[in-house]
Amino acid sequence: MTDSGKCAFVLGIELVDGPDGSVTMCQRRYVDDILKRFGMDECKAVLLVP
Repeated sequence: MTDSGKCAFVLGIELVDGPDGSVTMCQRRYVDDILKRFGMDECKAVLLVP
């Protein structure tokens, strides 16, 4: 096993280090990749209010 450096992505989920030492998991890139794959990356976003 070797150290490959800082981990940024795991299974399509981005790991973001916070200034306070916390780690945040973000799926934005995963969703963007899926939208691009199906040709929907240029669609308009809509805010849904429950």
